[in-house]
Amino acid sequence: AVTVGTANLDASANANRGLLGRDDRRTLQDRQDSRSLGLSMALSGPVGGFQTSLATSYARSWSESLFERAAPLQGDRSRSESESWNVQLMVNNTIATLPAGPLATNVMIAGSRSTSISERSDGYEDELQRDQLTTQVSLAVPVTSRDTPFLGTVGNISADLVGALDIASEEK
Repeated sequence: AVTVGTANLDASANANRGLLGRDDRRTLQDRQDSRSLGLSMALSGPVGGFQTSLATSYARSWSESLFERAAPLQGDRSRSESESWNVQLMVNNTIATLPAGPLATNVMIAGSRSTSISERSDGYEDELQRDQLTTQVSLAVPVTSRDTPFLGTVGNISADLVGALDIASEEK
């Protein structure tokens, strides 16, 4: 039994500064700062006779900005944050052997959640959360095979049957 795994970590920070000129009192600035963090992991290998893979990820980002204006206005400020989680499980196996070849199945279940928050100095605020669940089942049914006498001259033909369900919710 061989299990393969990977893990990744990404992080970044950016800062931008600009000078917009002067008003009667001060030098006007333009500032933008952002930070992000990402983590992902994946495992794959046989589990109980099934080939299985599990992948998961997390990402988060933050940003702030300031655009100063001449007096009497102070400037525009904004701030935002976002976060997302994802997980996916895939399982596949041969469930029967038919005359034309193996009957294979694949089952996938995935879920995710993402949130975002935005605020501005003018009082605007927005918050959004989205959840999603996806399931999919597929069957690969061999119809003919060039390796068998039954319609072997036709070549390899299979029928793929797929069923899926996708559920999403969004709230502000």
